[in-house]
Order: sequence, then C-alpha cells, then structure tokens
Amino acid sequence: MNWIMRGEPGHAPSCDEIRRLAAVRLRSLMQKLSDTQPAADELNNLRQIFKSLPLTSGDFSLAMNHLRNVERYLCSDEPGAARYELRLLSGGL
Repeated sequence: MNWIMRGEPGHAPSCDEIRRLAAVRLRSLMQKLSDTQPAADELNNLRQIFKSLPLTSGDFSLAMNHLRNVERYLCSDEPGAARYELRLLSGGL
C-alpha cells in the first residue's frame, strides 16, 4: 500500500488515514478539473484508494459510479457537474 501513503516502512495505514487521504485527493481533483491529464491521473488514484477502503458492496459501487460520472462529465467539458459529483462522493466519506 506504499502507493497510497508514503510513511514509515512497514506501517499499514488505518482506515481513518485512508479516508483522510481520499478527502484530500477529492479536494485536489476538484481544483484540477480544468486540466484533463492531472484530473485523469487523480481519478485513477482515487479508484485505487476506494478499493482499499472497507466499504460495503453498495457503498463501493456508489463511489465507483460517482467517479465514472466525473470522468464522463470531464469528457463532456462539464466541470461544474463533475465538481457536484465529487461533492456527493466527499459527503459520503
């Protein structure tokens, strides 16, 4: 999990640490929405982070659905709608 958090060697991040990281990444993505490549990279990072959280299958599906919607809105040049999806996702953390 060193790709998630760069901390002490052998330190496994707690769920709270991963959730905090997800919140930071969501805010970062909201700021990068005007730049397509960094936004795509951040979306991939977020997918990996959410895969590492102990979510129910319903919550995981909902999170992935929000991220897919963000990606579609960005491809359609609708950053406002993408930000809205990210706020919904952030509220679920």
